[in-house]
Amino acid sequence: MRILSQLATAALLITSAAACATDAEEGRPDDAEEDVRTGGKGDGETCDFDQMSAATYYGQLAYKEDDSGNWARYRIGGTWDVSATVENGNKIDLEVYFLAGDRVIVEYEEEKRIDSSSSEVLNKTVIVTRARLNASTREITIDGVGTGTPLTVTRGAGSCSPGIAFKFSSDIRSPGLKGDAVVIQSLLTSAYVIDPDHLDQVPNDTARRWFQEDVASGKIQIQRK
Repeated sequence: MRILSQLATAALLITSAAACATDAEEGRPDDAEEDVRTGGKGDGETCDFDQMSAATYYGQLAYKEDDSGNWARYRIGGTWDVSATVENGNKIDLEVYFLAGDRVIVEYEEEKRIDSSSSEVLNKTVIVTRARLNASTREITIDGVGTGTPLTVTRGAGSCSPGIAFKFSSDIRSPGLKGDAVVIQSLLTSAYVIDPDHLDQVPNDTARRWFQEDVASGKIQIQRK
């Protein structure tokens, strides 16, 4: 998605819903024509998440490649249905990559509505942090970002995905975010993670160079928590 300057129109598609939302956004250079995000049943093909341990539950949102489609897709956590806003009215969008070793990369953006059909992305931020789980309460803490608990996201009969009822612990860039809540749910996206600490693992040279240029220019801010 959006750590880079995006060139394509992004389409959010939840497979169990007939509606999809599109905005003018930029994509990684090796993306397909659209950045497609889908939601459905969890990896275990079940909606019964209540008996899972915290580690098993959040493991369903862990970043990994999904090989069931015709092109590369990656499982991430992202906001879609329920999004926070800051004091100036800008909408917050998150993509959360739960990596090995409890590392987490959070991609944060503020979307400023220009008119009924277009918007501007501001304050792009990449947060490099860690997740901590409470085995007894099943609560997850993403250091420097907030805390959450398991929430099954449903869309019509038989369609569900594991999610997180998440509350921000602080303002990330603009005032008014602290204490606000969002839903982070399991999604599939064509956009791979760009980890600032492991840029050698980025599978596209152009993507890596663009990211480095955007960081150097201040277009993307990196925070480490």
